[in-house]
Amino acid sequence: HYAYWYGGEIVSLAGRVIWSFDRNKHVMPLHELQRKIRQNIYYQPSFVFYGVDSGINKDATAVSPWALYPDGILIKLSTFYLNIAEERKRYGLKGISHTDQVEWIMDEYKKFRAKYAEYGITIPDSSRERWCFDGAALTQDLMLEFEKATYFSTKAVTDKDIERDIARLVNSYRSGFLYILGVPENEISVEEMENFVRDENNEIPDGQSDHTIDADKYATYEYYYNFM
Repeated sequence: HYAYWYGGEIVSLAGRVIWSFDRNKHVMPLHELQRKIRQNIYYQPSFVFYGVDSGINKDATAVSPWALYPDGILIKLSTFYLNIAEERKRYGLKGISHTDQVEWIMDEYKKFRAKYAEYGITIPDSSRERWCFDGAALTQDLMLEFEKATYFSTKAVTDKDIERDIARLVNSYRSGFLYILGVPENEISVEEMENFVRDENNEIPDGQSDHTIDADKYATYEYYYNFM
């Protein structure tokens, strides 16, 4: 990657985009996190960043809750995933409105908090949460609807750079700062990480599923550039 981007050499980057991610290293079993809590009752999230990537007619809407822990690592606790294309086929819908998506997000959020309380993981109150939405106009409309309904703290991520944002995820996994909790809700995230690839021309082809990856970019952007 250094040779290609900085040295101008003709090399192939074909393969996984987030190439440093390794399921065996970066998926943390739930029982391991619970063991850490048993050893130290204060090993709980101090803040949670929710990255939000949205669609309305075709693309999925994904929400990635990333929890900041006392040792400085971020753990992706869950994934809220609304496959809009499948919902349209199932129910004959033309799309899913932002109002309906806000209701869906809040339903998922309430279930998330209740389930993780059962796991022994304490999700902070809304004063220690931040919802980080894609800066694109479509998602900004969703953010405004969300703000009106919840009064939660929201941020628009407008300073996007594809390669810089990819590099942030690559370097953070490689450095051991990011982990994904091994729960069923996160399997869609792991699958996207393992199947999002560059082609032989070093391009990222359109049509690949990367909604949870985009949501991860927004959450980690807010942490690395505006929070630390």
